[in-house]
Amino acid sequence: MDLAEINHSSLGAVHMSSVDVTGIIGGISTSSAADKDTLKSPPPESQTMKKVLTIAIIVMTLFYLCCGSFKYAAFGNLHQGTP
Repeated sequence: MDLAEINHSSLGAVHMSSVDVTGIIGGISTSSAADKDTLKSPPPESQTMKKVLTIAIIVMTLFYLCCGSFKYAAFGNLHQGTP
């Protein structure tokens, strides 16, 4: 819509003269919005699960390593294991 195509009346109402609005929804042209495909497709599920499982194994390994280290730091060799 061009500013030259809009006429203001004395009451403040806006009148459009010969403006082509086909294909326009909410100020966005529907033809150009459909032509632009900017979203990438998600990675395959196997790749995502491989990444998640790798991160989970690393986190759990570090957690149990910290638990064992803190036990050894707190009790040392004095702690008797279960018989």
